[in-house]
Amino acid sequence: MSLTNFDEYLCHQIVSTFDQVDTSDRQWTERASFIAHDTSGKIMIDANFGKYTNRNVMDAFGGVVIDGVRQHIVRASRELRSDIDSLRVGPLSYEVLEPFKRIRLRLDENDYGIGYDVEFEATMVPVEELPLMYQRERGVLVNHMCRYYQLGRASGWVTVEGRRYDLHRDKFYAQRDRSWGIRKSTAEFLPPKKKGGDIVQGFQPEEKRGNFYIHVVIAQFKDWGLNYTVAETLDGQLVGLVGSWVVYPFGDARQPVKIVDIKHEWDFNPATYKVKSCRAIITTADGVKREMSFRPLTVHYLRPGGYFGWQDWVQGQWMGSNWVDGLTLDLTDEELLKKLHGVDDTACEYRCGDDVGYGIIEPFVGWAPAELPR
Repeated sequence: MSLTNFDEYLCHQIVSTFDQVDTSDRQWTERASFIAHDTSGKIMIDANFGKYTNRNVMDAFGGVVIDGVRQHIVRASRELRSDIDSLRVGPLSYEVLEPFKRIRLRLDENDYGIGYDVEFEATMVPVEELPLMYQRERGVLVNHMCRYYQLGRASGWVTVEGRRYDLHRDKFYAQRDRSWGIRKSTAEFLPPKKKGGDIVQGFQPEEKRGNFYIHVVIAQFKDWGLNYTVAETLDGQLVGLVGSWVVYPFGDARQPVKIVDIKHEWDFNPATYKVKSCRAIITTADGVKREMSFRPLTVHYLRPGGYFGWQDWVQGQWMGSNWVDGLTLDLTDEELLKKLHGVDDTACEYRCGDDVGYGIIEPFVGWAPAELPR
């Protein structure tokens, strides 16, 4: 065991110091994710930080999409110990300025031509994703985690392609989430010959139950917002409904209310599964129905950020004590877009009656696991 700054506070929940967790499972993960985009779709920023206590790894990526045609991204990984207190990886950093109110994200000077200094200012109360994600495969626990979401606005600046853009909170919508627990590690998606470090190999292939579609929707209007996660078969049969709240701004007397039913009609490209449009009817526990339409603005692809692997790197993989690299992707290249298939963050304009809002859809099509929460 080794003392950290967190051990100064009276907040221990296990008989150990904060550099350890109460499990030896290598899939224990803590993540912090952040997305900001303007209302036109010109600029989108996506950042993600991961801490893998039992892998001794911390990694991150920061990406910027400009005009929907180019995606620039910096990826970094480092040895977690002994700098376990800070959320900083290479030029990327994440700083809590005021809990549940203000977060600062920076991408400092690097060799890849992008940078930013952005402050997230929460506009609405955070909500927990319930029920907890809990999944077993052949009796083995592979997912057991909790998460919360929060909506807000972004301000600051970003530099890309030799130009600086100022971010004004009236035009830049933002959302973030924090998660922790046992999480099926993306480091296991690489073939054994490409895995780095001392990673256990020789697992039985995962059990597959046919194709399924899962999407996360986050929307922010003037005086309300929502988030929900739906998993269903490709013919529309519900598999799971997780998260799923309508939320209100700070100071609003109304309490978050659970979403209990979602019906939607998607129009998407069957070759790429990219969303073209959607209409949805959302019913909350108080009986209120809201009909929404979705219009995509721009897309940030997550595979280059380590989701399911890209160019021999996946999140959670050991890359050495200090690794940084960067990429620029031509999003007009149709062959490249086929390779990027997997999961993405699609910034959207939402309409609900006279209300206009903004947020993201995170769609994913893949194999259905044996169990999903309901």
